[in-house]
Amino acid sequence: AYLLNKPYDFILYQLSTGLGDLVARLGFNLLIGGAFTWLLVGPPPAPMALPFLLIAYLFAYLLNFCASALIGLAAFFTEEVAPFDWIYSKLLLVAGGVLIPLDFFPDWLRQACQSLPFAYTIYGPARFFIDPSPERFLALILGQLAWLTVLATLLTLAYRRGLRWLN
Repeated sequence: AYLLNKPYDFILYQLSTGLGDLVARLGFNLLIGGAFTWLLVGPPPAPMALPFLLIAYLFAYLLNFCASALIGLAAFFTEEVAPFDWIYSKLLLVAGGVLIPLDFFPDWLRQACQSLPFAYTIYGPARFFIDPSPERFLALILGQLAWLTVLATLLTLAYRRGLRWLN
């Protein structure tokens, strides 16, 4: 609450802090995790696609940030946001394709899940890493940008309304 009255944009401050943490974690994970994966599984399917994967990963992070920030801003209106965070994490696991790849879902459920932001956060970048192609990358980025526009708009509106309600 004490950060809300500072002379900077609260949402951009949280995003900047999160991106700083991301850069530190990403460097460590790429170095250590990449070395272990290379040793145990072999080289990546298409090393030339890694710069595109980093772009998709950045947009996936931004999607996750917007969703998490919306959950955090629910504190303006509710007493506890932990249940919302729990539900979001379970949706990421199921509809994001972490527990079961979306390709194994029935067609109707796969199509529904692939149109949600959860798939663009986890499944889309992972699928692009495994099977990179220009068409897959374009579809992934366009979907991420569309959802990012929707979630960023909702985030901005929720923040403004929350501040008005708080004041």
